[in-house]
Amino acid sequence: MTPILLLLVIFVLLLIYLNTFRLPKNFPPGPKNFPIWGGYYQVLWENMNLPYKTFHSMAKRYKTNVVGLFLGNFKVVVACDLETCRDVMLKPEFQGRVDAFLPRYRGDGDLLGVIFSEGPLWQEQRRFMLRNMRDFGFGKRSDSLEHDLQEEVQDLIDLIRKGNTDICKGRVAKIPELLYAINANMAIQIYSGDRKPLPEAYEFGHIMAEQAKVIDATTGALNITPWMRHLFPSLIGYNVTKKATKYAKQFVDSLISNHKENMSDETSNDFIDRYIQEMKNRIYRGDEYTSFTERQLQVIGLDMLFAASTTIPFMTSFILLLLTKYKEVQRKCQEEIDNVVGQNRLPTLQDRQFLPYCEATIREAMRYQTLAPLGVPHKALEDTTLGGYFIPKGTMVLTSIYSAHRDEKVWDEPDKFMPERFIDNDGKIIRKDMTVPFGLGKRVCAGETFARQNIFVQMTGLLQNFDFEVPDQCTLPDLSENVSGISESPKPFLLEFTDRVYKRKI
Repeated sequence: MTPILLLLVIFVLLLIYLNTFRLPKNFPPGPKNFPIWGGYYQVLWENMNLPYKTFHSMAKRYKTNVVGLFLGNFKVVVACDLETCRDVMLKPEFQGRVDAFLPRYRGDGDLLGVIFSEGPLWQEQRRFMLRNMRDFGFGKRSDSLEHDLQEEVQDLIDLIRKGNTDICKGRVAKIPELLYAINANMAIQIYSGDRKPLPEAYEFGHIMAEQAKVIDATTGALNITPWMRHLFPSLIGYNVTKKATKYAKQFVDSLISNHKENMSDETSNDFIDRYIQEMKNRIYRGDEYTSFTERQLQVIGLDMLFAASTTIPFMTSFILLLLTKYKEVQRKCQEEIDNVVGQNRLPTLQDRQFLPYCEATIREAMRYQTLAPLGVPHKALEDTTLGGYFIPKGTMVLTSIYSAHRDEKVWDEPDKFMPERFIDNDGKIIRKDMTVPFGLGKRVCAGETFARQNIFVQMTGLLQNFDFEVPDQCTLPDLSENVSGISESPKPFLLEFTDRVYKRKI
């Protein structure tokens, strides 16, 4: 290559770089942007394992509530206090979703489902999903679903007591693996009306959990530079994602196929039945451009089963870890359960209002150990402002829920684990909950009620029956070394369950 041609190539590359990484006026302050990954280098440099902590420290360093940077070619802003996070969650101009590799990959090239879609398709599908899943206990209390949950909890208690599996031996259990099957089965129950045998439910939960751990909460290198999957497929998590996505699609397709073969027009026992019936109704009415398709039904299944099979066991694992670390909290919860419920039956959702300290412990655990520290990425649907800064249309907007839950303007001593902060002077749960672990507004997690109910029944059932101890020659994992994925999880650990009450039947 001649010197002149080399200079020309360098000049063209420089122009491309300057044009690609040019920030608009009054864009939020943030790290410098470099070729290919933009400011992602500095994010990883400061804290490769927990990138949301980088944004938290950047906000303090730049003296701002909104951090701005490039992640690859994506303009990105990060809301870093409670007020600004609430603005992003509630304002309609921030309700878009980012068009990226991973959402399209799971939808075979299209943006389907409800988590990563937007516009009319998202509105219609979310409305239908919430309206129909509520009937099966997804968004409200359901006696039948609660009975199923108590059966699962009793099976879990029995499994611990027997202590004869690879997951649990002699009352020493692997966490969070112990919780995969029960939570996968509860989600499968709502979606398909059926529960799977323990090994099959565990396998599904385990594979979903492994996928959740490799997807960076910032959307990661796989979304920023998807072409790297051809060069470093294992390093950026593509191999795990590919395997898990293929497995999950086959799993969901088998549930759908079974319904198509066996359902009748007179029965409607679960969400798949309702959805297939709606597809038939649309065809009967002659709707030419319906959003109700079998591919959409599949991706809704992926959305729901993936979320429930990962977030609930991860959060419950953090609660078990914190209760083991803070013995006084464990004892107070157990005393409350003993006084209100006793030992002749498992705790129910009806007991929830009479167990304020247990409820406060769950709220504080969700604040102290935020499960989704950066939430699900939003997108600006129009030119707008946030915290006084200009946010151009198409910008990816992240909510640092971690920062919102550490906001010193809202929380006294935010780095301390104190369930009492949610209890008033009369010993009742404080009605106004300023935590936002599931988001707010139209993009609030559709499974919030389902998750809170499952976590409550699982936690109180285990507390009623067992003391949680650290096995000999073992230690609890440090929360500063969590596995940061799309949902954060603790490093796997062992927990010993010591009996408190005699075995009983529901």
